[in-house]
Amino acid sequence: MYVLPVIQKDAREQASACVEQVGMGRAETQSTSSDHGRATWRWLGLLGILFWLGVGGCAIRGQGGGGAEEAEEEQNFIVGRYAFKRLEIIDKAIAEERFKDAEETLKEMEENEDLNPHERALMWQSRAQVQAMQKDYPGAAESFAKCLEQNALPVEAKSNVQYNLGQMYMVTEQYGAAIKVFNEFLAGEKEPTPQIHQMLAGAYVQEGRFDEALPHAQALLDSEDPHTESSIQLMLAIRVELKQYDEAVTLLKTLIHRFPKKAYWMQLSAAYAQAGQNDRALATLALAHKQGLLTEQAELMQLIQRYLSEGLPLKGATLLTAELESKRVPRNAKSLELLANAWMAARRVEEALDTMEEAAAAAEGGQTYFRLAQLYTQEERWGEAAEAVSRAIKRGSLKEPGHAYLVLGMAQYQRGQRAAARQAFSKAAGRQATKAPAEQWLGTMQKEEESCPTGKEAACALIPGRGQAKSAGKKPKSAEKNEG
Repeated sequence: MYVLPVIQKDAREQASACVEQVGMGRAETQSTSSDHGRATWRWLGLLGILFWLGVGGCAIRGQGGGGAEEAEEEQNFIVGRYAFKRLEIIDKAIAEERFKDAEETLKEMEENEDLNPHERALMWQSRAQVQAMQKDYPGAAESFAKCLEQNALPVEAKSNVQYNLGQMYMVTEQYGAAIKVFNEFLAGEKEPTPQIHQMLAGAYVQEGRFDEALPHAQALLDSEDPHTESSIQLMLAIRVELKQYDEAVTLLKTLIHRFPKKAYWMQLSAAYAQAGQNDRALATLALAHKQGLLTEQAELMQLIQRYLSEGLPLKGATLLTAELESKRVPRNAKSLELLANAWMAARRVEEALDTMEEAAAAAEGGQTYFRLAQLYTQEERWGEAAEAVSRAIKRGSLKEPGHAYLVLGMAQYQRGQRAAARQAFSKAAGRQATKAPAEQWLGTMQKEEESCPTGKEAACALIPGRGQAKSAGKKPKSAEKNEG
């Protein structure tokens, strides 16, 4: 089963870097953006491959308290002498990273009941800044929210606080709250930046709301020329979650062309498989192998399994043999049994038997010896079948011991060892899973012995079965159904 990726985002690093590098003073209009933090994309199931998504534009936005809109409505946003002096002290303390001093002044302001709503909003905004710079992101989110609750900020300042609050919600993994705040912010923006679409797409993805993430991821791509790797990755994750594999294939081809990485080859193969295009899934892996990109055991085994599932066992066996010799695939019981099965599917019987012998010797328990006995049975090599299944029974840990006794009985029967065959069939008859075929075999042997001429019983007992199991390799149909 090939599994494509699900996006996961570590917003904590992102906001931490933003707050550390970008000031939040009220005199600032808007801080610059840079690549702060990274977001992690992880694949479940097939291959365990990682991607890093850089989230740009994450800077804490300036508070803009002295903007033109505030001047136009100055009567509504007045800061008195007391509040102005305290906010000035707080700004200086923040600039000098004297956070304890800033907190003491903020506490004094909070306890002052004479602050008007605008002054109180600025106080909560400054408190959020202090908390964010000390990485108290839950506290910063709460303070930004209280700032907005005052409903006493100019439009631009309110917009900036909404943006900052959204980022704090992302940091604290409150994605539903982040979506609500970012959408409110977006509604007030005449020309939304690509970063707000990136934030919203990421939040929707975290909430599993991929249909709603899609238009924001598309808006992000539409804003770029050329597209960035991270934006394509974001859209890829959404397309995969929506099971839109044809679109995912197109995106992966773009990634391979512009950012040639092994991971994208592996994902392209997986996307083809999810889309039901198994031949292209194989061709993609084979091309990646030809370019020397497949170097890990899991990657090589994936290609080998693809060869086998697509009916090309000889290619699979040849590749696996080479990788066992190179030691990139360990020579253990599991890989050897796979190789034996590949040789058998390719009708290379001797190679299959030799390899299964090695696998059985390396394996714990007797199940691989039982599989070897089955192969010998198919080839009507009864002596070797009897020896292999006897080893299987001796080692134990069989999925169903009755099947092993049934195969042993058949092998001994074909060798003319009727007493040993009867003993094995009797043990198989004692188990529910093999009771019916074993009793059928015992009945067949009984009828053969009853039909033997008087005085010839000893000779008949040495002759391989007649009637229902007369020809080598033939056995009751019920036995065939229960074998293995």
